[in-house]
Amino acid sequence: MWNEMLKTASRFSSDGYTGTTRFYYSMSDINDTGTFPAIGFYAWLDDAGLMGTISDDAMTTKLFQQYVWPVFQDAIVGYIDVPMGYNGEAKEPTQAEIRENAKPLLLHVWQWLTSSKERYEALIGYYEQYKDKLMDSLMASTKTRFNDTPQAGGDFTTDAYTTNATLSETHQDAATPMARLKEINDGLRNLYQKWADELKRIRIYVED
Repeated sequence: MWNEMLKTASRFSSDGYTGTTRFYYSMSDINDTGTFPAIGFYAWLDDAGLMGTISDDAMTTKLFQQYVWPVFQDAIVGYIDVPMGYNGEAKEPTQAEIRENAKPLLLHVWQWLTSSKERYEALIGYYEQYKDKLMDSLMASTKTRFNDTPQAGGDFTTDAYTTNATLSETHQDAATPMARLKEINDGLRNLYQKWADELKRIRIYVED
């Protein structure tokens, strides 16, 4: 059950006969969803034993799958002190004991996710809308007419004697579409990364 990041530390009393072993656990020890999880952040918290009423949307799912889990799955997030027996050994905690111990932390994470969700999703939504409209600013405008009238000035596209007329508009932005698209994608990644990095404030850290 324990992943490779697990660390233990033994402590003895002054008489050298009694003591405890501290078992450190990670996010994977609380609820292991594999290397490539197919669930979102709220679903992970729910599966870990924290019953909630909020369902994941596309953004909380992407946040968890692409920015939280790959970085924090092996992060040490808590520990359990277990008394040693007479043989000097301590029994490893079960997953149920780990989840019970981690409930205050999980609740804190749930509160953080819920309170930050509105702010970040509004910003991400703005970038997504702008991304969808990226190509709308590119237009071309040319007029071509074919008719048998004498050469004369004016716009003949609506005249009855015009044989054939086509209309298109051209507008070129200062930045190329690809450059603008890259800026938008970079902005989206930065927002998701900033959102995920806030987890470090909640007693979650990645071992060096």
